[in-house]
Amino acid sequence: MAKEILFYSSPDELKGLIAETVKEQLTSFFKKDNEPDNRLLTRKDVAKTLGISLVTLNSWTKEGIIPAVRLNSSVRYRFSDIESAIQEIKNVKYSRGRTIKNVQP
Repeated sequence: MAKEILFYSSPDELKGLIAETVKEQLTSFFKKDNEPDNRLLTRKDVAKTLGISLVTLNSWTKEGIIPAVRLNSSVRYRFSDIESAIQEIKNVKYSRGRTIKNVQP
């Protein structure tokens, strides 16, 4: 790692350099968050992550709850698809059976 000694003519020039560097770092950080994660996971990895059995994972795949990708004879799951399926399952889980009745005085 090279060490450099920089001399600035004014504190404003130093502030500008720091602000520019921070802006670049934040932009690259948030750009990564917005990109979908397309890692492919195996059936065992997904089942272990979700805390379910392989039979349940197979059922959820057949029902279309979790989309799968077939590569030749193997089945893989995109990490981004797993995250979105978890959100949908949570939404259904907490809204199931709850009805709002109109109460009139």
